[in-house]
Amino acid sequence: MPDGFSLGGRRTLTLADELLIDIAIKIQLPPGLYALALDRYQTISDWMERPGSPLRGLIDQIHAQGSVLIGTTIRCRDDEDLFDLDMVTELLVSEWIEPEAALDLVEEALAGAKGSRYWSKTDRQTRCVTVEYAEMHIDVTPIVRLANTPDRVGHIFHAKKGTPASQHRRIEANPWGFGRWYAAQTPADDWFGDLLLERSLSANGRIAKSADVEPPPGQEELYRKARATVALQLIKRHVQMLYDRRPNIRRPPSVALSCSVGWNAGGERTLLDEVIHQAAAFRAKLINANAIAECVEIRNPEWEPDLFTDRWPENLDAQRLFINDLNRFIAALEKARSATSDELERIFATLFGERVTTDVLSEKAAREGTRFSAPGPSVQPRSGRVVASTSTLGGGSVVRPRKQTFFGSDD
Repeated sequence: MPDGFSLGGRRTLTLADELLIDIAIKIQLPPGLYALALDRYQTISDWMERPGSPLRGLIDQIHAQGSVLIGTTIRCRDDEDLFDLDMVTELLVSEWIEPEAALDLVEEALAGAKGSRYWSKTDRQTRCVTVEYAEMHIDVTPIVRLANTPDRVGHIFHAKKGTPASQHRRIEANPWGFGRWYAAQTPADDWFGDLLLERSLSANGRIAKSADVEPPPGQEELYRKARATVALQLIKRHVQMLYDRRPNIRRPPSVALSCSVGWNAGGERTLLDEVIHQAAAFRAKLINANAIAECVEIRNPEWEPDLFTDRWPENLDAQRLFINDLNRFIAALEKARSATSDELERIFATLFGERVTTDVLSEKAAREGTRFSAPGPSVQPRSGRVVASTSTLGGGSVVRPRKQTFFGSDD
């Protein structure tokens, strides 16, 4: 029987699980920002099909992919609500269009004339075009459907600007199929949903402020997510923090982590156990590849030619780096099982962010009418601003997140 479970069907929480659930709640995308993102999806769609656009009449469908599609979008940074979203634009052009030409069409359609809506907000990437906002990035990936293949299979395009055409390529992909597969692999856990809903109730029985706003259509409330999906969000949060400190190193693609979680979902575990289980499963896959001196291959279960790890790991050194990262991550979480409250603050602040951990602890103290004190991050009265830290598990300066797409960090 997992730690934190009690007999009689009633599950109790260890302090580590209690804090981890509260951190998971904190890193969710606020409903207001999600609604804003949906509005911008529609605005971008309308803009690309405006009169005079090079894509006028050439867009079949626009739909979400990546974290929005599978419900794993999170706040990227500890001190703000910055996040990345992905959308796919299905183009009605030849499936054999040159990769650079496909990306040029999207870039020209988005940027428009000098001084227009997205002129200064458009940034061309290797496989997509990014629209930059103060609080979000929206990556627009062109795809051209392939004849005689399952629904939504198509070519995406790889063409780094300024490189010769010989380095460009078309890549078979099926992000929509992967999203459906992931949803089938990770059905919601009723008992875990009930537990999350309980955690969001305030003392007077009303839903806490973060849950007062009705989510816009398409946003899945946290208590309806699978436990494995919440674990994935926590792992992604940790990976984001690690690689923000390594601006010149490509990070593991989110879709590869998501695929691993889909393969290894199921079973009744506490959230802490689930995070350890999923991190260990991905680590095992890397270790097995490393043992035969090969880079891991993770492919789309819905379309085998779609290789999620085509750009990461670039070599065995990159693979070993992440194995070591996962070793430290899992060891820290194992330590959390029996850690004191002071130790938990230091562990979780390092793994998931000082600000979010401090906020969780402050709110816990307020709920219980106690004072939570530890030698880790301290809070300046009334401001909630972190003013000091004595974390011993690692650290580094805060930097703006490196650009990340559904297919991995961009060049």
